[in-house]
Amino acid sequence: MKQFSTVFLFIVYSTVVFAVGLVVGWGGSGVLNGFSADTPSSLRAEFAPFWQVWSIVNDDYFEQPLDTGELVEGAIEGMLATLDDRNTRYLNPEEQARDEADMEGEFEGIGARIDFREDVGVIIVSPIVGSPAEAAGLRPEDVLLKADGEPLETVDEAIELIRGEADTDVLLTIQRGEEIFDVVVTRGLILVPDVVARMLEEENIAYLQLTQFGNNSADSFKEELTNLLKQNPNGLIIDLRNNPGGLLSAVIDIADELLAEGVVLQEKFGNGNEQIYRSDSGDIGESIPLVVLINEGSASASEVLAGAVEARDRGELVGELSFGKGTVQSVRTLSNGGGLRVTIAHWLMPDGEWIHETGIEPDLLVPQEPTDEGDPQLDAAIELLIGQAVGR
Repeated sequence: MKQFSTVFLFIVYSTVVFAVGLVVGWGGSGVLNGFSADTPSSLRAEFAPFWQVWSIVNDDYFEQPLDTGELVEGAIEGMLATLDDRNTRYLNPEEQARDEADMEGEFEGIGARIDFREDVGVIIVSPIVGSPAEAAGLRPEDVLLKADGEPLETVDEAIELIRGEADTDVLLTIQRGEEIFDVVVTRGLILVPDVVARMLEEENIAYLQLTQFGNNSADSFKEELTNLLKQNPNGLIIDLRNNPGGLLSAVIDIADELLAEGVVLQEKFGNGNEQIYRSDSGDIGESIPLVVLINEGSASASEVLAGAVEARDRGELVGELSFGKGTVQSVRTLSNGGGLRVTIAHWLMPDGEWIHETGIEPDLLVPQEPTDEGDPQLDAAIELLIGQAVGR
């Protein structure tokens, strides 16, 4: 299976012209004498005001000296803001390193995937299984208002204030519906196993939970699936609840293990081109009865897998409406060690449906309330598979 470096959510670059060629000729009066060699001649008229402002500010602004790096990053962020796409964003070197560590599955913090939603603010997409965030009772769709009394208006601000060393506390102000309350969360070392597998012995059903689609997810999934199928289970449950997504390569490889030959997803690019990703026949998980669990924390790559299972009539979806992210981001490393996530395409389910901001509806809607004892969604999945096994 072909590998590629595209992510869906990490929630995931061509070199930005503002970040290169900063050493140019300046006149003593603040008038630009020349352009960077990287500036195309056809764009010099458009870029002239930028460099003129740069020169004036550096020469004449009252408070000196200025931080060149901050000016450059501000210019980049301003340029990206005009795209009005919250998934296209600049990451400074620290943020880029943090994202790379996340994909390896180990970091320090509270252990929650977050996003920004217009008219709402910074929200929790999903707490990571076994994390301090989960232990503190944080839930998908909780709005993060403050951290240690500081307002949180962007994802970057939230990450900066909430992450920190293990065994330290952070006071979060949360809005849940109409209720606003404070909760203290003790940070920890977050180890994110991509795949959690076990046999539900009493029902003879295999259970595989995917927490993200990271660098090692596909290999771990195939290994765990192989071990479970050796036990001849009556069915398979794939749990994608609170899985915020990840690498496109990982979800395509995992889908290939479960689906016979056919379309997994379609990508549509801005220039009109299309890319079709397909699964091949002959893999180990293509025939076992299948149920996939989803909820409002199932996003992006999770929705690719759930959508392919649904559209291909491979299995049943159980749970609640998924998050609804139908765009693809490409990741590039910049010359300063930072990164850029840029939306390069829309992805569509095999039947052509675009689920962006609408989500995927389960075949069987089973709400999960915080007051519920046990796991009614998992119970419903088990009942479906037992019924299929009886009818075989």
